[in-house]
Amino acid sequence: MQVGVLSLDSLLIDKPAASLFMRCDTNEFSTVGIHQGDLLIVERGREAKTGDLVVCAVDGEFRIGFLDVEAGQLATATERLALCGPAAFAIEGVVIRSIRCWHPIPELSPSSCGL
Repeated sequence: MQVGVLSLDSLLIDKPAASLFMRCDTNEFSTVGIHQGDLLIVERGREAKTGDLVVCAVDGEFRIGFLDVEAGQLATATERLALCGPAAFAIEGVVIRSIRCWHPIPELSPSSCGL
């Protein structure tokens, strides 16, 4: 049996300088395997395509949802938001990975980060 060093950074993050971690603070996406407390690895600068799970700033608040470029919408678990219109809307990045956290991580308290 060969024992080697496994680097989660190199395994999970394609572009370190363009990536950030966010903690999901909702169970709205549990049907697709993302639960409250999970870590999301978000890559900024990646071209967002239809079907991608993206992080958006909508009226100054971070939201996650599935992008539908053709319809011009972001589908969250509870609503469909228009990509243009009265809301200030910006795609911040594409979720490229999610990590399940079975126990709370004190450094990732709701007050320190989140969606």
